[in-house]
This record gives sequence, structure tokens and C-alpha cells, in this order.
Amino acid sequence: MSGTDDARKIEIADISVIMSTKGGRKFISRVLDQCGVFSDTFDSDTHEHAKNAGRRQIGLWLVNEIKEASPGEYVTLMKERLDDE
Repeated sequence: MSGTDDARKIEIADISVIMSTKGGRKFISRVLDQCGVFSDTFDSDTHEHAKNAGRRQIGLWLVNEIKEASPGEYVTLMKERLDDE
């Protein structure tokens, strides 16, 4: 196994730890909100639109990381978001 594989396993394990607690999921949910993952990025100002799109891209990357590390906990996070509405 290469060092890269080991590093990736550590990254996945770290995400799993965060997602295993309600507090961790609440924090991640707030990060996803700040990234605009659940909202439209459009703005008539092209600079603002670009900023929003870049922020959202980071959020989507985080969602993919979470889905790889803890798909079941991602579903839990989404259910908790609905319960908090």
C-alpha cells in the first residue's frame, strides 16, 4: 500500500469521526449552508456569481467526501436538516 492510499484512508476516517456525532453533523450542515450547496448561485453581477459558484463547488466537494466516507450519516444529516426546519 502506498503513502497516498494511507493518507486517503486517514482522510476518510477523519470525516467519518466528524459525521458520527450530532454536533459534527450540525457543524457540517452549517458549512454546507455557508457554501450555498442548497441554494442557487445565480447573481446578475458576474463577479458575485463567480464567487457564489466557487463557494458552492467547495461545498459539493465536501458532500462527495462525506458520501464516500459515511453515506449513511449523510442521509442522517439530511433528515436532521428536515427535522430542524
